[in-house]
This record gives sequence, C-alpha cells and structure tokens, in this order.
Amino acid sequence: FQTCLSEEVCSILENSNILLDQGLVYLERPKKGSSDFLSRSWEMYKENATGSIIYGLYKLNKKLKAAS
Repeated sequence: FQTCLSEEVCSILENSNILLDQGLVYLERPKKGSSDFLSRSWEMYKENATGSIIYGLYKLNKKLKAAS
C-alpha cells in the first residue's frame, strides 16, 4: 500500500490473461491520492473509505481493453 504498486500491478493484470472475465481485484489507496493510475478499462464495482484509506473492488472490462 505504502509503496504505490497499484499502477504497476494493474498494468500487468491488464496486459495478461490472468483475470477471468468477471474477476474482481481488491485495491487500497490513500485518500489523498487519486485513482488516475487506473485506465479506462477498469470499472469500479464497489468502493468505500475509512480513515485515510479508500478501498474497493474493480473489474477489468476486457471489451474496453480490446477497443483501445
């Protein structure tokens, strides 16, 4: 969480076939940060916040990924 690997990990997941079609990824990020590291291919499924953390489930839309 503190090392901000989310961008790198999401990129690896996007460019591989690791995730199933309806697979969800759990992410945590600081409230002060932004979610700009997620490409348009990622859709928020559920998101919430507590203390200084935003957490949620995100889904890779493979149709959007294929179109880009």
